[in-house]
Amino acid sequence: MPQKLFAILLGLAALLAAPLSALTVAELTAIHETRNEPYELNSIVMDDEWRRAVAADLRFIDPSVAQEVLAAAASRFDAANIHIYQQADTSLVSHIVALEVEGEIVLLSWHSTAFFEIPELVERRIDLLDDVLQAFAPQRFQDGWAGQTFAATIENVHAWADGARDGPYPGWTYEDQAGVQSLGSSVIPDWVEITVTSLSCEPRYPSQGWAVQFFCVD
Repeated sequence: MPQKLFAILLGLAALLAAPLSALTVAELTAIHETRNEPYELNSIVMDDEWRRAVAADLRFIDPSVAQEVLAAAASRFDAANIHIYQQADTSLVSHIVALEVEGEIVLLSWHSTAFFEIPELVERRIDLLDDVLQAFAPQRFQDGWAGQTFAATIENVHAWADGARDGPYPGWTYEDQAGVQSLGSSVIPDWVEITVTSLSCEPRYPSQGWAVQFFCVD
């Protein structure tokens, strides 16, 4: 076997052998603490009260999509926990959401403003996301992936606004990293959401948030 092909196969084997996700809430919290990130943590249980609130938010979208999201929330995600790490040193939108199912984080969603925020804060939050992803999905994301996806998502929404990008998804940057899906989305150039998940659900229209993007019954 040629040496180059053998090296590629070894790399592929190592990638497939790595766990799809390997991050707990305690470890995610430790990453924030180690980096001295100022944050406030709030946790929510996906119970009947949460589902009623979500149902109200979903009443304006495709009824079939809304029904599947609610059915998934009442079955495979029932009693799951949502942990929100809000950046404490800004008044603008900046947080990480972690969806925990049976003690394991299965979805991470990073939200940040861009051009109206202090650049150093944006850079720090992007670096934080890179660190989190390396813990969440080892060996699947190259160094600097978060910044590249952040920039590509903003570039895509600008291209859509300028007429150079067709379709209903203004800032859609999608990848599948050997079973770990990632979706960067933006509907205005100043706001970006990057969602990464080990769930097998196919992504939907990105402007509705992570639950609508990736929730499915199976």
